[in-house]
Amino acid sequence: MAIIVILGVLLVLYSRYEFQNGQLNAKGNTKAQPAVGTTWHVGLAVDICGSLQPNLAASTNATGGFTTAGNGVITIKPKNASEAGANATLGKFISEYSPPISITSTSLTVPGHSEYVNGDKCGTKPGKVQIKVWNDYLSDTTGHIYAGTPSALRFAKDQLITVGFVANGQTVAKPSSSVLTALANADQVSTSSSSTTAPTSASSSTASTVAPATTVAPATTAAPTTTAAPPTTAANKTTSTTAAKTTTTKAK
Repeated sequence: MAIIVILGVLLVLYSRYEFQNGQLNAKGNTKAQPAVGTTWHVGLAVDICGSLQPNLAASTNATGGFTTAGNGVITIKPKNASEAGANATLGKFISEYSPPISITSTSLTVPGHSEYVNGDKCGTKPGKVQIKVWNDYLSDTTGHIYAGTPSALRFAKDQLITVGFVANGQTVAKPSSSVLTALANADQVSTSSSSTTAPTSASSSTASTVAPATTVAPATTAAPTTTAAPPTTAANKTTSTTAAKTTTTKAK
């Protein structure tokens, strides 16, 4: 019985944690991440025949939730369900990016280059399309070759991706240190922005609670000191006394 109670308590605590951290929806089901309103960052590089290419230019289409500032970092910020959860993919970014990019398992087209097709030469060797993924730029130092459909590659927070066309037997390079730095800076800005929101509202509430200090009404109630009625009463008595004496004198 005690074990059942303990398990029940743990389940309640876990559910509460998940809900407070935005992992559960109103029906109690786990939300697929990234959810609408979530902000992730992903580093992206292009490798052509063993040479890392310049970063993709800044996005010209600002209507979508997946954009890049031209620094090698993709900002993943779903605006609706079509961009959230399992829909947050490399293919979705490509569909929103301009100028056009095309990546399949057998061909690659990126701005500034003609189409590369499996079997085309890199130098003297035939080449092929390859994608490598590092799950986290801080903890994953080896990465892995992605063997699935390129457009279906799901984004993950702090992920690194290199898409490329390289000679058979070669592996695409990891994104450059400048991309990693830009990714770290983007994360820092995102974290600091979210953490400074609460203190701002707290300070406003603190300022509003200072109202009691402005209630200086007791100090202004100095009316008792202005009630100089007694002196005026004395004056009346003097006047009346004088008048009485005058009257008495006249009577004599």
